Amino acid sequence: MRWALARTLIESGYDLDLKSLLTNTLESLRVERETWAVEETVRRMKELQAKGMDVKSAEVKPLPVDVPALAGELYDFILDRLRGYYADRGVPAAHFNAVAELKPASLYDFDTRIDAIGTFAALPEAEALAAANKRIGNILKKADIAIPAMEDPALFAEPAERALGEAVEAALDDTTAALRQHDYVRVLNRLALVRPQVDAFFDQVMVNADDAAIRANRLTLLKRLTDRFGAVAAIGHLSA
Repeated sequence: MRWALARTLIESGYDLDLKSLLTNTLESLRVERETWAVEETVRRMKELQAKGMDVKSAEVKPLPVDVPALAGELYDFILDRLRGYYADRGVPAAHFNAVAELKPASLYDFDTRIDAIGTFAALPEAEALAAANKRIGNILKKADIAIPAMEDPALFAEPAERALGEAVEAALDDTTAALRQHDYVRVLNRLALVRPQVDAFFDQVMVNADDAAIRANRLTLLKRLTDRFGAVAAIGHLSA
């Protein structure tokens, strides 16, 4: 089957870094190719010298190879083949796309994320949070100011944004270890609990406030939330 090798890696439970494997293999092939070119050049130069001919015409120069770019293309090709594998398993295309956007290095890790997205999608909070993440993504794309790495609680001007700030900080603290352990189900289940605060924020707070500092602070808060979701998958794909 066209995805048999990828399936073997997924179902084996072996957390292989496919991206590094492709890059290292291609780099080895590039070195071998250049070595062959040098050896071929020497061989042809000796042949021409024996015939009293100009040796410069015998030079063999291999075309340059962009190893990172080629490795990326191969990785994308493998992911594209996996669409059929997951479709056969009944995984919705939106779930596949949510994980594929992150391009996890390991196919086993890719599969773990797929399972987590399936569990998350069944939660009552999933649709609203997916829509919120999609909305946040659009807001951040249009941001015309620098977004700080951390929000400043002192700049919270509305009760709803203060409540969201507290909820996000608690969720980040609670999910850091689980994320490190690749326990994506636990991460998403915990993040689902912030839905009431997210809903209240968008109902009661204007993100693009006139005050630049307050606006940047609100963008930072939203970015930190969506970044934690995005550490598992681009769940905005789950929103119609």
